[in-house]
Amino acid sequence: MDKQLSGELLLSVIDSLDDAVKMIDNNYQLFYCNNAAYHLSDQNENLEGKFITSELFGAEGQIIKSIFDRIKLNQQPKAEEFVKRSSSGDNRVYEVSVTGIKNEMNEVEAALVITRDVSEKKSIELEMYQREKLASIGQIASSLAHEIRNPLTGIRLGLNVLKDDLPKDKLETVDSITTDIKRLEDILHSLLDYAKIRDKQKQKTNINDLIKECLVLLGKQAEKDKIAINLELSEIIPKAIVDPHQIKQVLINLILNAMQAIGSDGTIIIKTANNTVNQTLGLLITIEDTGVGIDPENFNKINDLFFTTKADGTGLGLPMSQKIIREHGGSIVFDKEKKNGAVLKIFLPIEL
Repeated sequence: MDKQLSGELLLSVIDSLDDAVKMIDNNYQLFYCNNAAYHLSDQNENLEGKFITSELFGAEGQIIKSIFDRIKLNQQPKAEEFVKRSSSGDNRVYEVSVTGIKNEMNEVEAALVITRDVSEKKSIELEMYQREKLASIGQIASSLAHEIRNPLTGIRLGLNVLKDDLPKDKLETVDSITTDIKRLEDILHSLLDYAKIRDKQKQKTNINDLIKECLVLLGKQAEKDKIAINLELSEIIPKAIVDPHQIKQVLINLILNAMQAIGSDGTIIIKTANNTVNQTLGLLITIEDTGVGIDPENFNKINDLFFTTKADGTGLGLPMSQKIIREHGGSIVFDKEKKNGAVLKIFLPIEL
C-alpha cells in the first residue's frame, strides 16, 4: 500500500469516528475537522481555516484554547468537560482532550483535539454513586427506625394520656408537640421508603389514563385553590411497560409540587408526546406551571436528599421521584431556560 492510499484510508477511518477530531496550528487556526466535529459545532460551512473562538465553538472553544495555552507553557494538560444541549433537547456532557504536536526542534507547533461524548459514562458513574449512597442511607434508616421510632411513639402516647389531666389552656401546646412528633415520624417513614428496594410490578400502562387518575385525586384541591389544570395529551403515544403504582406516585408528587409552587390563581399544563433521547424511543411527560419558579442557585441542589425550600418539606419527594424514574430507565429534567414558573420533563423509554 503506497503512502497516498494509506493516508486516504487513515483520513477515512478518522472521518467515521463518533469522536469529534480537530487539528489546529499555533495560532488556534483549524486545518482539519472530521464529520463528527462539524456535527458537534452545528456549522454547515467549511471550518478549515477558521479560528477557535468562543463565538464559533462556545464553551468547547474556551476549553481548547485554555488547554493548548498550558501545553505551550510545558504544563501537563488535563481533559476538561462542558455541557451542550442536543437537538433533541437533552443536555450532553463532552470531554475535551488536547495533545501537543512538536516539530524537529521539539517546539509545539500544532495540536490534536478530541472531543468525546461522555454522557453515558457520567450517567453510569452517577447511578453507581446513587446506589452506594442509597445503601448507606438504608443502613442509617434501619438504625433510625429502632433508635427513634419507638421513643417517639412512647412520647406521643404519653402526651395523649397527659391531655386528660391538663387544663384547656395547655392543650394547644400539647397538640403542637404532637403535630411535630407526627412530622418526625413522617420524615422517618419517607426516609425508610426511599431506602427500600421494591420488586416492580411492571405492566403495559396507558400514561394518559394514569395522569387522569391523578387529577381525580387532586382535582378538588386544585379547584379550591383556583388552579386550572389543562391537559394536552397525545392520542398516539404507545403504552409504557412500567409499574403504574410507582409512576402514579411520581406524577402525584410532581403535580402537587407544581400546585404548591403556584399557591392559588394559576395554571398547570400537562402534556404527553412521543420522544427520542439518545436514540432511545420513549414518551415525554411535560408539567409546566405558572408558580414562583426555581431559583438558579438551587438547580444543582433540587435532587439532593433533604434539600427543600418549603417550611414543612422533607426534601425527599423529588429524590424519591428521580429514583423511581431512573429505575425505569428514564429521567426527570428541569428546563433552566424557563423564566416564569417551572417546566419539568419526564422521559420514559418504551420497551418494544
